[in-house]
Amino acid sequence: MKQRRSAFTLIELLVVIAIIAILAAILFPVFAQAKAAAKKTQSLSNAKNIGLGFHMYSADNDDMLPMNQYIAPFNPYTWHGWTEVVYPYIKNGFTKEINPSVSTWDLYGMNGIFRAPGDSTKQRNGSYAVHQDLFRDGVAPWNPTVPPVFSVTQIDKAADKVMVEERGINLGYANWLQFSAWEWDWTDWLDWDRTNGVPRRQGSNRSIEPNHGDCDYQYYEPSSGNSETPESWNTWASCGMFPRYRYNNQVPFVFLDGHARTMGRTKTATQIDWVKNIYIPEASPQDPAGYPY
Repeated sequence: MKQRRSAFTLIELLVVIAIIAILAAILFPVFAQAKAAAKKTQSLSNAKNIGLGFHMYSADNDDMLPMNQYIAPFNPYTWHGWTEVVYPYIKNGFTKEINPSVSTWDLYGMNGIFRAPGDSTKQRNGSYAVHQDLFRDGVAPWNPTVPPVFSVTQIDKAADKVMVEERGINLGYANWLQFSAWEWDWTDWLDWDRTNGVPRRQGSNRSIEPNHGDCDYQYYEPSSGNSETPESWNTWASCGMFPRYRYNNQVPFVFLDGHARTMGRTKTATQIDWVKNIYIPEASPQDPAGYPY
């Protein structure tokens, strides 16, 4: 008598394939979330170390924070940004060995600790931005007067004030070094108490306005012999100056006292509050008519 050969029937095969497909559909989002969580941890570590670099710089300079950027005196072609100033305390992210022929404009902030794991571009100045009111522009053709620099110890409620954030991608090859601190970018109109220089009424929307933030513009690779495109510098107060919630709707923030944490964004608001976390009276004009400028 012949022994019958056992084999899968077509129905059984289809059932197995369906089970595998269902498991894959369940597990792939979990894997994606785990990958995003790992990137979030790495970006938070990057931001935390940048914040520690600022505090080490301040410890060596009478508790003063560095400028956002400045042009070296008597040499208008030598530009220096905060990434360069903080680099000696971090020693991670210097790209001279990759592109040794360009100016210092391109030497810092291109990779290493200055590049967030969720930002795959080669955009200069990196993926992180500093508070525009705490880190002022130094002497430059567009800013002929020396602005004040601020002490870490002179800002009230330092644990509430954001110093560094991961931000979106600007248009072109360049990115702004600072994030916007202007009221109109973060909240609707607030009723100001002009005597005391504080808002009397909290706005109904204290988070980033719907048309700002949490976005990326198209990144452009620099063409041969040209380090930027015509669109590089026309995106002020846009994607490159606001938080980018890349990691399961979370973004790393570093606060002025040195602690770092990720904060989330819902459909209607972000956990960052402009009055509490962004507005710094000590570093801003006291006349509400002049703030935002």
